[in-house]
Amino acid sequence: MLKQIPDCRPIILFMLIISMFQPEANGQRQSLRTLVNVGLSTPFLDKGIGLHLGLNPSIPLFPFLSVEGQVSYLYTQTTSSFISGKKGQSHSLNFLAGGRLYLHRKERKNRLYMNGLIGGNYLKEKLDGQRYIEEFNTGISLGAFYEMKRIVIGLSLESPQNLIMKAGIII
Repeated sequence: MLKQIPDCRPIILFMLIISMFQPEANGQRQSLRTLVNVGLSTPFLDKGIGLHLGLNPSIPLFPFLSVEGQVSYLYTQTTSSFISGKKGQSHSLNFLAGGRLYLHRKERKNRLYMNGLIGGNYLKEKLDGQRYIEEFNTGISLGAFYEMKRIVIGLSLESPQNLIMKAGIII
């Protein structure tokens, strides 16, 4: 078991390193695209707000279907827990993969798509300064997004129990 709350600096550094190598990968394989995104989140049952950072690489299989992955970090500050009313914070890491279904033709500059991803989730939560939860679970993400050339905005439901408004850029 980990003794300390994970620091988000290594995750941000990892995302920057991956994004630096992305143009090289695009030169070798035209189909690989990576979405770098940030978002604001709110927990379903608790009161609070959070910050989401994510990387979503995708490779098209067919004109309307792509394979997508996600590596993301979510920090949430809880101001009142659903049952206990306690305050606290949580850190969550998701490693997910799944599909992306486009609802418009590839020729359109602006496209709407939905995704469904599943994988692993690591969660560490503290309420009122006490360690409450530290566990590995199944992670999920279900979302709807609008792609405008290289800019993407959207809304997703992600583990652990967060609604996230995301915005990002395709590199």
